[in-house]
Amino acid sequence: MRPGGSLAADPWVWLPRRISPDYHDAMAAMCRAAGFSPVPAHRARSVTSQIAMVECGLGVTVVPAGAAAARPAVRFRPLRHTTATITLTAMTRSTPGALPEHLTTIATRLTTPPAT
Repeated sequence: MRPGGSLAADPWVWLPRRISPDYHDAMAAMCRAAGFSPVPAHRARSVTSQIAMVECGLGVTVVPAGAAAARPAVRFRPLRHTTATITLTAMTRSTPGALPEHLTTIATRLTTPPAT
């Protein structure tokens, strides 16, 4: 990252809206709230592809914190003023069995905000 922390003028690796409208809209809104609208230089088909394209030196991107795995050629930086929230949905078979039910219960517990 260059001094001053501004990446707005860098080439951006972006996920097209048709791939994931909610994700795209949340990332675009977050950038607008920061005072800029990224101009995509490259388009990826998944978050994994976004990271791989950054790893190849094609630009910068914003990805969910959960995607920040150890990749030697990529530097992940947490954002200071994050406000974007992505809604996740768990899908199971109509008769999921014990393991998916247990995982869904854990995920719900971890993602439900505490009562005020």
